[in-house]
Amino acid sequence: MDFNQCINKCALSEVKSSGSKFTWWNGRIDGECIFKKLDRVLCNQEFEQILPTSKVHHLIRQGSDHAPLHFICNSEESIIRPFKFLNFWTKHPKFRKVAHRFWNFKQRSRRCSWSKETFGNIFNEVQTLEEEIRIKEMQLEINPSPGNRQELSRT
Repeated sequence: MDFNQCINKCALSEVKSSGSKFTWWNGRIDGECIFKKLDRVLCNQEFEQILPTSKVHHLIRQGSDHAPLHFICNSEESIIRPFKFLNFWTKHPKFRKVAHRFWNFKQRSRRCSWSKETFGNIFNEVQTLEEEIRIKEMQLEINPSPGNRQELSRT
């Protein structure tokens, strides 16, 4: 029994995906270049009924031959984000003073604004850089030339 027959026999279906249509690249260019969709998330009908908005996003490969899969069970985004402590904050000369002053401060939004005011919105910066890499990956998928591979490596 091959893989597709097994999927059919188990009554599994692929979760809807977004991002690049390929999840694997052999790392070669020009005529030897191969892109495939090897990685996927499968589910049964009961799962689809319980979590109908589930989806998978194919993330950028970031140096690997496989794209990581981000499985999202609930497509509604949370408005309140959990607090994240970022280790590089401790290297800032004013960190101790700010941490001490805001440790017991009751307004969470004011307490968390220090990072954005000091370092900028690093999460948006990461998102922007990931989008640049995603575009370079798409260009490589369309035209697997040495120049496009070099552009992706530089990004």
